[in-house]
Amino acid sequence: MHCRKGQCIFPLDVTTIGKSGMYFAINKERSDIKTKLDYAMHQLDQDSPFFKADLYKKYFTLDYNQSLTGGEKSWLEEHGDIRIGFLNNDPAIFSMDDATGKLTGTLAEYISYAKDCLGNQTLKFNIQEYDDYSEMLQALQEHEIDMIFYAGRNSDLAEKKGYTLTNTAWTYSLMAVTDEKYFNEDESYTVAVPKEQEALKQHIAFSYPQWKLVDYDSLTDAADMVMNEKADCFLMGASQALIYDNNRDFKSVPLTKTMEI
Repeated sequence: MHCRKGQCIFPLDVTTIGKSGMYFAINKERSDIKTKLDYAMHQLDQDSPFFKADLYKKYFTLDYNQSLTGGEKSWLEEHGDIRIGFLNNDPAIFSMDDATGKLTGTLAEYISYAKDCLGNQTLKFNIQEYDDYSEMLQALQEHEIDMIFYAGRNSDLAEKKGYTLTNTAWTYSLMAVTDEKYFNEDESYTVAVPKEQEALKQHIAFSYPQWKLVDYDSLTDAADMVMNEKADCFLMGASQALIYDNNRDFKSVPLTKTMEI
């Protein structure tokens, strides 16, 4: 501690205490500091999803090629295929053909890129579907799967649940489907969301904390909730939402805050 002219300056020490990652030690009575740090980390991840990779390229190498270390190669050889869990009730993002087993959508595109993204190893993936997000998250925590696709970008929740977030894999534009004459996303609304879409709920809680969430089981239920004034709107992807334009007095309004997964 240094004191000068009646003011005391406390130096802040930052150190690595785990085998990977950086940790801040915070007074347990100053939860406000942790809240601000969590928000700042989330905001940095949202504004610059490849910040860590860019730093590595800038300071550690001029020719940046990702590759596996010897230890990582050994782990893959012993472990086998990388097991990815996904929810099977979101066909707008990915779906599986029951007859052929072929996967289409964003997950298929991700795997197509990821399998050959390393210079010295071809990655193999084993896809496992789940009906429930909580069940999938439990499978991750119990090491039945190695990763889930997709997860919300809530670093605080990830820390509490004990999993690590990768760089942003995909940015998703959302539309609010509503029968409100004037819709301003900065105002307070009751928003209908799919019951099992935890990642979407996390995104809304961070980006629109003034909104109240209510669950629905199907899109028909969501539309009825809006028509019966139990909700002000429900959210969909940009391509899907257009089908509701001028249907039952609905209109689709683009949201400015994209969802990153």
